[in-house]
Amino acid sequence: MKPCNLGKDVGLYWVAVFWGGLAFLFTVFGIPGLLKEGPLWGVVLIVGFDLLAVTTLVTAITRSLRARRFAGSRLVLDQTPVWLGGGLNGVLVISGFLGRLTDLRATLECISWQLHGNSLMPSILWAGRHRLPTQDPDFGQTELRLPLHLAIPEECPERSDIRPYDRVEWMLTVRASTPGPDLELCFEIPVFRRRKGA
Repeated sequence: MKPCNLGKDVGLYWVAVFWGGLAFLFTVFGIPGLLKEGPLWGVVLIVGFDLLAVTTLVTAITRSLRARRFAGSRLVLDQTPVWLGGGLNGVLVISGFLGRLTDLRATLECISWQLHGNSLMPSILWAGRHRLPTQDPDFGQTELRLPLHLAIPEECPERSDIRPYDRVEWMLTVRASTPGPDLELCFEIPVFRRRKGA
């Protein structure tokens, strides 16, 4: 199973370029006039616009570097689907240019998405956490295999996407601090209730 968060962020780059262009125009043409005659809050507003443009660009670059660095990472489950009342058991394979991984943790969340007004809002119904030991790969090592075991309670709802405005999903997120872009991998996990006779 491949991570669902390591796609190409072309859209984010377009937003960064758009905001950057607007910020440049406002800075070049707006600030000199505002410093001479205009209100000071106008300068503050333009500087805030510039900071938003820089933040968007840094986010796009970080996500692209992370996607390139950990592109071969995957999750190998012992069984699919994963049953409520059982557990998520498998091996996390972290591939790429590996450095020391500290504060390595896996979080499995049951998330309900519901329509509130015109917005689809998430709420976490259950979360299980598993802290993994610090990994210090050998120089040149390009793959780590880490066993994962997370129990899932029986009373949680199963994955459901029949209605897009009222759905339940299970998401495994693995994070770690490392030199360069930090590790962050997200996997959609198929968690279902075992039917009688199955």
